[in-house]
Amino acid sequence: LVVDLRRVLTLNEGACRLFWNLVCKLGEGGKRTLFTYSDRHSLLRRYFKAKLGRRCDDLFRNYEDNDLALEACENRLLAELLPGRRIDHRVGVVEFELCAGLAPDEIEALASCLVRRDFRPGDTIISVGERAEELYFLARGTVSVVVPVTGGGTRRLATFSPGMTFGEMAVIDRAPRSATILADTEVECEMLSLERFEGLQRSAPRICIQLLTNLGRSLSQKLRKANRELAVLE
Repeated sequence: LVVDLRRVLTLNEGACRLFWNLVCKLGEGGKRTLFTYSDRHSLLRRYFKAKLGRRCDDLFRNYEDNDLALEACENRLLAELLPGRRIDHRVGVVEFELCAGLAPDEIEALASCLVRRDFRPGDTIISVGERAEELYFLARGTVSVVVPVTGGGTRRLATFSPGMTFGEMAVIDRAPRSATILADTEVECEMLSLERFEGLQRSAPRICIQLLTNLGRSLSQKLRKANRELAVLE
């Protein structure tokens, strides 16, 4: 259970007792309760600390935003349901989401245009505001998309995993980067420069048409997802 306190203006002791009882009751059934945006409610943490003592850090889990909390839930479910899954696997060009529908010879032609780039955890792959000149295919590892927020700091918008693509807006509008991309783990990327993409448009136009078709489908899915989330918030 994720308890979102973002729109909560104040909490009194009675509300803190209610949350404590909820966490304990669900915990008895093997369920975990996560809180988001609770840093602004210091009384809540003090109450849990007084009630739980050394168990507070284990039972009172707080995350900066809902995205991080949902990721923690998903990772826990994956660990339980797929205990032997590999988290450092590498995908080939044929498995990239933007390459769906390409024939084997087209995959080979595209692969010849890609340049491998490696990054270490914490490295900045793309910086907000910089010139957009490359499209990245994520082959191994995970990356986070973050944007600056008013008052300082950043907020994570999404996490990408192997097979996904980022920096794709460069292919469409050539505008400066709108977000920063950070490597969460050891990362391997296959990079397609806009110069080579334009070369493909001349030598193998069907490859570019299929890439743009898949890109349009991906952006449409993301927009629909954002619309559903906004509808829930309203």
